[in-house]
Amino acid sequence: MSLFIKNIETKNPEALLEAQKEELREKVSQFNTNLAKQAGFVARLERFVAEREKKEKELLAKAQANLKAGNTEIAGKAAMELKTTRTELEGYKAQLVTAKKSYEQLVKTKDVTIKEAKAKLESLQQKLSQVKMKEAEAELQEMSQSMVGELGAGGDTMNRLDEQLNERLELATGRAQVAKDSADFSDVMMKESEQKALESQALAELAASMGMDYSPYGPAPVAEKSMGPQSGVSLEKETQLDII
Repeated sequence: MSLFIKNIETKNPEALLEAQKEELREKVSQFNTNLAKQAGFVARLERFVAEREKKEKELLAKAQANLKAGNTEIAGKAAMELKTTRTELEGYKAQLVTAKKSYEQLVKTKDVTIKEAKAKLESLQQKLSQVKMKEAEAELQEMSQSMVGELGAGGDTMNRLDEQLNERLELATGRAQVAKDSADFSDVMMKESEQKALESQALAELAASMGMDYSPYGPAPVAEKSMGPQSGVSLEKETQLDII
């Protein structure tokens, strides 16, 4: 049972500390009740002393008066009662001194005890706060260490992802280059050649209509004169053949 209670106290020190505060309040309340009783006892003794002192004075005066008057019997009874009253008075006075001393000692003990208890509770409260702060600090440190480890693992993953993306980028770039280099531009070049031929033909027709000599292949070569018979193909036909 003691181990069970100790385990509970260890897991919940705030509740234990609050219980100690409540216990201190109950003890102080009980102590104050007893202290009030002691103060009441002192007050009752003070009343007894005051009554006996008053009675003492009255009996002394009565005894003296009757003694002077010659009433010895009355004076003797007053003297006897005065003696008893003085005995009681001395007893009450002694008790009052002891009671007052006890009351003052109790008040002093109460103040010292409460002061020490409060100091102890405040010390425990401060220590509990320090423990909480240290535990929170330790928890943060552990969390930071865990985060560092997690970030390190995440960094490896990001590095691998970066490498994979670089590989994909290089592969896509290579495929695009291969496709570019492998493209068939023969049709494009052929269309360009046909366009130029049509432009040259149109320009030759325009020049002919204007009576100008124009050949898209440059000036026509001059035929060499021959001593022999002329060829059946005239220069004009040769030029037309060249154009064709």
